[in-house]
Amino acid sequence: MNQPIRSWTHADQALLYTCYLAADLLGDRPLRPAPVRTPFPPRFAADETYLASGPFSLSIHAAPGDGSYHHDSSFFFATGKAGLAATAGFAAARAVGNSRRRAAAQEQTIARWLPRHTGEITVSDRGMYLRNIQDFFAWDWHSIDSAEVVGFNTVILAAPTTAGTTHWLLQSQYAELVFLLWAKVRYPGHPQLVGDAWLPENWAHWATAQGHRPAVGVAPAVGTDFPAVPER
Repeated sequence: MNQPIRSWTHADQALLYTCYLAADLLGDRPLRPAPVRTPFPPRFAADETYLASGPFSLSIHAAPGDGSYHHDSSFFFATGKAGLAATAGFAAARAVGNSRRRAAAQEQTIARWLPRHTGEITVSDRGMYLRNIQDFFAWDWHSIDSAEVVGFNTVILAAPTTAGTTHWLLQSQYAELVFLLWAKVRYPGHPQLVGDAWLPENWAHWATAQGHRPAVGVAPAVGTDFPAVPER
């Protein structure tokens, strides 16, 4: 299936840069990243190297509710000729309302991807840093138990917490870079790492047709230039 006709984007440029780093990473050569400035020091090693930085969003796979709801048990009694009908009508409406609230509460027990954090991600050779105006947290590659690329710029991560293993959906123009670095350290035999299956289908050939031959995915051109880092 061919890539749809579209223009080259910052996300494509970021993936081209990721491919440049991947060529060195998978070739067991020293990485040659573009300069990355951060307002925080390295946390995981004194010789840690920052590789890329850009926006991210992080969602958690969880249920938004626990099934509880307000059960209306109020009572209404009317007198007079129309009293019996009014009382019955109120009871029916109350039952319908309770049923709707119960169904809505039950629906809230179904796990789904819930947005949790947005901000800036900084990827290093040892881990990643996620921060915004309120939060700052860092995961080294050993803090992540599994990773899978599920779409362009989208990776599912599993990490242990005090409540058990939690699954996260990371969306970033450097999501593929996160996967590559994690897999190289934790799971070199990952099916998506072998054979460049982490790249979007046909993207490398499409990029080449746009005049941007990536360093992996297709036979690289001799003397491939350092790709420009995308604007943030």
